[in-house]
Amino acid sequence: IDSFLDFLLFEKGEPITVGLLPRQALVTDASRYADHYYNDKKIRTKQALSTGDLISYQNENWMLVSQVDASGASYTGRIRKINHNTKFIISDWLYEFPSILEMVSLSVNSTVDIRIATGNMRITLQNNEITSQIAMNSRFIASLSAWQIIGLDYTKTGLIIMTAERDLFEADDDIENEIANGYSLPTWSISLQPTALTLAPEVTASIEATLLRNSTAQSGAAFLWQSSDIEIATVADGLARVSGPFRGRCRAAALPC
Repeated sequence: IDSFLDFLLFEKGEPITVGLLPRQALVTDASRYADHYYNDKKIRTKQALSTGDLISYQNENWMLVSQVDASGASYTGRIRKINHNTKFIISDWLYEFPSILEMVSLSVNSTVDIRIATGNMRITLQNNEITSQIAMNSRFIASLSAWQIIGLDYTKTGLIIMTAERDLFEADDDIENEIANGYSLPTWSISLQPTALTLAPEVTASIEATLLRNSTAQSGAAFLWQSSDIEIATVADGLARVSGPFRGRCRAAALPC
């Protein structure tokens, strides 16, 4: 098929997005390769693919869950539809991860150290620098239930496969927004001093930004500065400067980074 790939992509190819990159791919039904429940798809592109890639196809989100076949001039893999955006609190920050949730019903094997009880949840995530920080006993909410991580599987490159068991709801769980321990999240804000400046053309002034956690200043924070209108004034590293003889109002903002 590689010798005709350009022609096939032109005639039968469909647009997909891998991460943020638009591509053209041949997409076919792959249910014969897996449990028909998943309605998996097989994709083939000329550009490199990696297990765990997040893919947009026909206005739906998918994850590449198979090992990639990189033989010839094309890359082939199997994608599975993402069915949940799972929220975890990691180091006082709330993250939302595209994920694949499935109920599992496996018997206990006494000859190994892995124990998965009937009715547990399996959750598949892309393995990256953020998801790799999810630890044992982390909690999340899905399907009107609270869950606790009891197993972490890193054996499939590009993926993290977690096992979770049902947990009791706690007082600080935000059930409506599916955030376990959501009401314990700290409030983050940025304080600017001074809060307002009046500058003449070509004059520079300093603005000090402070990151606050529940009104307590945090040291070592880095900020990204931006101006609402660079034709009036610029701001960088806390230094604001009026650009020229124009007069007007301009807001400076700092974002933590």
